[in-house]
Amino acid sequence: MILTSDRCVYGWGYNMYGQLGCGPDSDIRKGDTFRVNFNPYHEIKSIYCCANSSFAITSEGQVYSWGRNDCYNLGHNSSDNIWEPQLIEDMTGIKTICSSGYFPYFLSNDGFIHFCGEYRNEDNELVSEVNEYNRLYEELYRLGSGGFGEVLTNYGNVCEKCKI
Repeated sequence: MILTSDRCVYGWGYNMYGQLGCGPDSDIRKGDTFRVNFNPYHEIKSIYCCANSSFAITSEGQVYSWGRNDCYNLGHNSSDNIWEPQLIEDMTGIKTICSSGYFPYFLSNDGFIHFCGEYRNEDNELVSEVNEYNRLYEELYRLGSGGFGEVLTNYGNVCEKCKI
């Protein structure tokens, strides 16, 4: 995927999970490119690609996501793959995105880190207890994030009992 100087996003290559944003089962090969469509009222500021999914940040700090979503890692109320860019509801003020390989982390303008997805512990059990969320926060803090954010549930909602 590339972002051109005129703020257009293009993709090519493998698209098994929808990471190109061009609909299901469409591989763009042999140098052919596909222009990814966004709402014309949103200017794309930056793009991020990771582990079979893609993200775009608008100039207003909103986030589009698409691609593989089997662990709710794209911030939508579904675990289905997202085949075309979809705006993440209530995600605003984002200035950058990074990934641990599969799960995205969103750094907001106010210094908070937001993340989403089904998180599992070392025994592959779904993390659902507050103390395990707190442990995730502590690990992020030790990595030098400089701030804490909100934990999003599998459905993209803020986990009320997990606010710190």
